[in-house]
This record gives sequence, structure tokens and C-alpha cells, in this order.
Amino acid sequence: MRKDQFWQKLASAGIGFSLFLAIFTLPTSAAERYTATVPLAVAKGNDHQKAAVCDSSASRLQFLEYAQSQIGYWSGNVAGDSIVFPCTNADGWTKYGAQQFSSGTGSWCAAFISWCADQASIPDSKLRRGSYAYINMFQTPDPSSADAAKRNDNGGQYFARGEKTPQPGDLIYYIWMGSGHRYASHIAIVEKVDADYVYTIEGNAGKTIDGVRIKGVVQRKVWRLDEKQIKGYFRVNW
Repeated sequence: MRKDQFWQKLASAGIGFSLFLAIFTLPTSAAERYTATVPLAVAKGNDHQKAAVCDSSASRLQFLEYAQSQIGYWSGNVAGDSIVFPCTNADGWTKYGAQQFSSGTGSWCAAFISWCADQASIPDSKLRRGSYAYINMFQTPDPSSADAAKRNDNGGQYFARGEKTPQPGDLIYYIWMGSGHRYASHIAIVEKVDADYVYTIEGNAGKTIDGVRIKGVVQRKVWRLDEKQIKGYFRVNW
């Protein structure tokens, strides 16, 4: 398959390029690459420290709406002083990662969630920010501490798969089989739930198109509630 056919296939598969939120907009014609000059690191800022009210369903709705608005955002490759979009590998440069890593690159599933929480003005005391997939599972940011075995029940509540039914706005944790990870391999946001499935919005996720594995995109996914790779959930005390 030629490269121009490949990019056209991506567009028809629903991977949007227009939601890179002012970083750039791809032309409507097929393109093999697009270079945007953007800063390699962005000052984190203190938005998440604002004294925000987070005691109603409005905050949860805003959190979900910001996540939904990012569907189709794709990470990029660092090329000198520029970023080349899209990046077909995981852990590329993203505006979410730029808030957590000095280079802007790295595993950014948790950084995406932190960005959404910042935009929705959710206090850090309710939803802790971080770059690790197990963020908010424990009472302290460092799971190797003495409190590592204590599940987080302060700003919200962590619960294991099967203990209760997840709901929109919950964080969902996965451990990939064979990964060797002790706490979590990946984290996402629950968008909706039915009797058998949980529907998620995930950063740094991947999909296969015509046998080619594409990674590093914000997209929706669907999982069975009894999926063994789901470790548990975190419910914010809205």
C-alpha cells in the first residue's frame, strides 16, 4: 500500500487530524507529514491549584467534555526545533506530556488525564496530577512508600474490578498481561457503562489499520466489564 493510500485510510478510519487544538491543521488533501514549529516544553502553570468548586455533576461533565474534545489528537516526533505530526509510535511529543516531562515526550496516558483535570479546574486534592499510570490508586503519590498497600480513600476511592459498577468520570486502570508491571500499565477515563461493557477515552492508545499498528492517539475504546486486564477504578469525590 502506498503512503498516500495509508494516510487516506487513517482518515477514513476516523482518526482525526483537526483536533490538534491550534497546534496545526492538516490540509484536506492527503499528506505524508506535516511539520509544526511548537515549543518542545511548555511551562506547567498552576491552573490545577485554583480554588475550584468541585461538588456537583457539572465538574464531572466538564472533565468528560474536555476528554471528548481531544479525540483524534495524535502525538508527534521531535525533529530539531519542530514537531512532525503524526507519530506512529507510542510515547511521542504531546501538549499533555509537555506539562509533565521536560522533553514533552514519554508515556502520556496519565498526562492526558491530568490535562483534562486542569482544564476542568478540578483541585489536586480531588484528582492528583502525575505522569504514572497508577496515579490516584494510593494514598501517597509514591507507591513504594509505607502507604503503598493503602488504597486511596481521601480525595476519592479506588476499587478493584468487580467490587462495584464503574460510572462516567471514573478513572480506569489496566495491567497488560506479561508486562511485569506491579501497579498499573495504563490509565484511561470511563465515558459510559452498560450491563456488559465499559466505554473509555484513552490517551496514548493504539489501533491496527490494515495490519499496521498505530500508537499515540486519543481515542475511544470498549472493554468487557470482566476483562482480566482491568485492574480497578478510581472515583473522584465530586
